[in-house]
Amino acid sequence: MLELSLAIRDVEGGLLRVLGAIERRGFRLAAVNTRTAPHGLDLDLSIEADGRPAEVLLRQVARLHEVMRASIDVVRSRGPVARAPT
Repeated sequence: MLELSLAIRDVEGGLLRVLGAIERRGFRLAAVNTRTAPHGLDLDLSIEADGRPAEVLLRQVARLHEVMRASIDVVRSRGPVARAPT
């Protein structure tokens, strides 16, 4: 799972361009959290990694005109939890 954090300008269609760019590159959104900010929106996106390179996605999204700040974190799965036999 990837956690993508963005700050985007308040421009018409900006959010749609960002989300469309992510989906066109083959990443699936798992969760979206938005907050209004003086510049526009702060976005926290959970994205299913599917083995695709996160750095490429970050570069492509960061190049969009409305994106002011972009960072990405790879969230490691803890794996299955061992359970005691019942």
